[in-house]
Amino acid sequence: ATGRIAAIADGFSTGLTNDVTYNSKKKLILVVHNTPEAKKVTLIDAATMQYIKTVTLDFNIYSLAYDEVLDCYWAGLSGCYDFVRLDLDLKKIGNTYAGYSSGYTKQGMDCDGRYIYFILSAKNSVAVYKTDGSFVGLAPLPESSNSAQNICHVGDTFYIGYNVSSAGGYIYLSEFSFSQ
Repeated sequence: ATGRIAAIADGFSTGLTNDVTYNSKKKLILVVHNTPEAKKVTLIDAATMQYIKTVTLDFNIYSLAYDEVLDCYWAGLSGCYDFVRLDLDLKKIGNTYAGYSSGYTKQGMDCDGRYIYFILSAKNSVAVYKTDGSFVGLAPLPESSNSAQNICHVGDTFYIGYNVSSAGGYIYLSEFSFSQ
């Protein structure tokens, strides 16, 4: 809550650390390695910040989000805009969902039990899907001069992190509403 460093853990690698999600039921932090180790996800104990294990998936991902409502994970597949639903052991459940090909750079993702949100940079926006895989739309973000990198939420408030090379980064608050 204060922005202070709570703990530092040594002795393991999380690669590029492209995306991070928190499983509130298991109290785990899951870190997506991304390129060149896009099949790897590292699990960390959230209370102690200690390494638990690294899981190797059967496919490459660039992002991961824990869905507290559905008690599953969603993952963005590398090399395309498609995504999949995963069980708690990070195994694919069901079909691959076809993502909207915006042409923008894919970054992190989040979900809230109703929708799945993918942050996109190059033209900062959020691609939104229902949990049945249907595309809701592309929500443009008001900040365009810096690169949107990450999205997470607490309640109905979303926090969007931007890379700002001259200042390190900015975090913006956002709220989304849909008429569907």
